[in-house]
Amino acid sequence: MSVVNNYFLTTKSSIMSAVCGREYHEDTGDVLGARIEATKTGIAAAPLMFVTPPYTTLEYANQEEALTSTYSAYKRGGLAQRGPYDTQWAAAILMMDNTADYVNGIAKGSVTVIVQAAFKPVNDGRVAAVKPTQAQKVVITRDVADGEMKAECESYGENFKYGCIVSDMLLPSTIFINAAGQLVVPGGTLANLIFDFNQSRKKQFMGLTSRAIYYFYFYVVNAAGVSTLSVVKSLSCG
Repeated sequence: MSVVNNYFLTTKSSIMSAVCGREYHEDTGDVLGARIEATKTGIAAAPLMFVTPPYTTLEYANQEEALTSTYSAYKRGGLAQRGPYDTQWAAAILMMDNTADYVNGIAKGSVTVIVQAAFKPVNDGRVAAVKPTQAQKVVITRDVADGEMKAECESYGENFKYGCIVSDMLLPSTIFINAAGQLVVPGGTLANLIFDFNQSRKKQFMGLTSRAIYYFYFYVVNAAGVSTLSVVKSLSCG
């Protein structure tokens, strides 16, 4: 018995989790300065959680002071003081972004860790993937050219890929996709098999034998795994 590893690389299903929000990108100097202060305090208060922060307490304090002082000068002096403020605002944003990246690496989705560092937790947008069910609505047609056929199945939407197996014989139940997403083919199988790995939902097969009957089996893949083979559909080649 042989096992054909599935062509599509699959990964563990993604997990819905939290990351540091970056809404501070919209903050002005005084508000952003307060955010730096809160983050500095939160990180310093949890040294066992944040063992190697990207900046020292003094560096956070100095950046906060530089930002708030240039912002104050800009508000009092107008456009003539805008340049120094813009420079410090950009430096403060970089500091917060680097800190957010560090906190995300520590948190690994934990809201508690993110809040401790005074960031606003937001959903990272990853939704747990669900293993696809058996492909349905398989349609087989003859193409215009002799020896060519087309096949397709229903659409599962984004983040899904599609494979198709074509055989010149009806496949026995001993040929199947197992729980690990692998195609199991027993030794001594006499069928001539064509594996379509182009991942698109609509398939085209060429070089087939005219008037021979072909059997089509679809499967669907996403990050959570591989579906079982579809119910077979057959048609004679034109």
